[in-house]
Amino acid sequence: MGKPIRALIVEDSEHDALLVVRRLERSGFQPVWKRVSAAESLRAALSVQAWDIVISDHSMPGFGSLQALSVLQESGSDIPFIILSGVISEEEAVAAIRAGAEDYISKDNLSRLIPVVERALRAAQVRREHEEIEKVQRENQARKNAIVDSALDSIITIDHEGRIFEWNQAAEKTFGYRRAEVLGKEMAQLIVPPALRDSWRRGLSRYPTAEQNAVLGKRMETTALRADGREFPVELTITRVPVEGPPIFTGFVRDITERKRAEEALRQTEELYRRAITAADAVPYMREYKTESFAFIGEGIQKLTGYPARQMTPQLWQSLVQETIMRGEAKGLTFPDAVRLTRSGKIKNWHSDCLITTREGRKRWVADSSIEIADDQGQITGSIGILMDITERRQLEEQLRQLQKMESIGQLAAGVAHDFNNILAVIQGHAYLLLGGVVEGKDAEESLKQIGAATKRAAGLTRQLLTFSRKQELQPQNLNLNEVINGMAGMVGRLLGAHIALEFVPTPDLPVIYGDVSMMEQILLNLAVNARDAMPRGGQLTVRTAARTFSETEAQRNPEARGGLFACLSVRDTGCGIPPEILLRIFEPFFRAGLKSRARSARERRSTFFCRPVPRPGSRRSAEALPQRRVAGERRS
Repeated sequence: MGKPIRALIVEDSEHDALLVVRRLERSGFQPVWKRVSAAESLRAALSVQAWDIVISDHSMPGFGSLQALSVLQESGSDIPFIILSGVISEEEAVAAIRAGAEDYISKDNLSRLIPVVERALRAAQVRREHEEIEKVQRENQARKNAIVDSALDSIITIDHEGRIFEWNQAAEKTFGYRRAEVLGKEMAQLIVPPALRDSWRRGLSRYPTAEQNAVLGKRMETTALRADGREFPVELTITRVPVEGPPIFTGFVRDITERKRAEEALRQTEELYRRAITAADAVPYMREYKTESFAFIGEGIQKLTGYPARQMTPQLWQSLVQETIMRGEAKGLTFPDAVRLTRSGKIKNWHSDCLITTREGRKRWVADSSIEIADDQGQITGSIGILMDITERRQLEEQLRQLQKMESIGQLAAGVAHDFNNILAVIQGHAYLLLGGVVEGKDAEESLKQIGAATKRAAGLTRQLLTFSRKQELQPQNLNLNEVINGMAGMVGRLLGAHIALEFVPTPDLPVIYGDVSMMEQILLNLAVNARDAMPRGGQLTVRTAARTFSETEAQRNPEARGGLFACLSVRDTGCGIPPEILLRIFEPFFRAGLKSRARSARERRSTFFCRPVPRPGSRRSAEALPQRRVAGERRS
């Protein structure tokens, strides 16, 4: 099978064109050919098909080889152009070759046709291969330039003498030199600080050495120089470019100024943290659950426990703990339950107070606060926390509790004395009336009854003292609040004196309450005495009862309250009022102020009522007690 060839023949003679075709066929070619004889037909043929060779007659009516060559060159096609003629002169042939013709052949010597065609085809193939190689090289260079210019790091290439012949855009921004300013110049003179230039040059001149080879491909930190003379830290990596001849080196330079600032800021923060932890006598730690070990624990653990950090393990720590009090999310849990919930992730923050025995046998309280840490999958892997010696704080808290106990005892003693004085005043007053003969008959009988009632109240006060000391329980029962107040009206009136008017406004059909009689009487008596002391020049005391519905919204304001129907006791006087600073303390047991304002509730654990002061328009002060309504027989713990 012949070699295919696509031949475009520019010839006005069909006979001459067939001679060329037959010559090609006899020489082993299988031609696909077309004959044209004018410029337009040549352009058309070039536009519709690719051709391997163009063979043109030199002289044709109105058209010639030079015109045909010009049309071919205008098309941009790189196709061998051979002139075939019997009348071309040597000068014309030379001019045609200079214009771009591959060769010329005389029609009288067609034996040269095939060798010229084969040589032309080979030359065209070589040109196409070279063009393809150059195209690939241009594309590679373009990709390389794009990569180099888009790199964030400075890329600098130097020869074996240290002269720059590659300088990317990042290098322009980093060092302040334009590419045209640095090409061909020594790099050391431009961007190496003066103190490092000599060592840099010596290292380059000694290449290759074992020391230099050890540097290649490694990251190292050094100092560079900007165009404005400022030095700055850089990270440098040097690699040798694999070329023949003298070595070429490319350096990748990264400005690490911001990183150094961040590292310094982090170092300062860590130093401040370390100082703060040290100043607070705190011991930071990081615990790994998988290995049951401390990945880190502060050196202060030795001061805290007597064991150095290298010896401390979670197992050793736990052996020192004698008691654990859970705080925060784990408050009220046992230690094993707290550990289980923490490891499962249900408790995020661990807070506990631990009583430990140190290596020297001393007792110390230590606060342990930590937070759980998880891996990328969200699995709990450990915790980070702080241990802090709170022994002194616990001692101070204990001292404070003792002081508070002593203060409570003092208030109790003062309150008891005040209450007994009130009771003794009743007994003494009625006794004087009887002994002096001031009262007789029914009045004397009434005085004796009041003395008896006062002694009962004294017994009730004793019962209250026993209740306060948890020696005696209250005796609650179903009560009618109106009956309790009516029973106390006479005694309250005498305690107030003639200069204070007492008014009792009961509400019928009052709900039955469940409470202690003595406690209710004591509340009313205390409120009356307080009112008397607040009205030294006289006034009015009004006692009211009412049924009141307490909403859930109102109940939320008092943690001991609940919504529902209540019997309301309201005590209102026209006295001087209660100062705000005292108002906050009126519910403290046996609290007394200068005005003896003791509107308070007995908050023993079996109480079923509460009190709150309520300002009234036009009055100086008032108080309401809302004994909680209870169903008969209902128990409450």
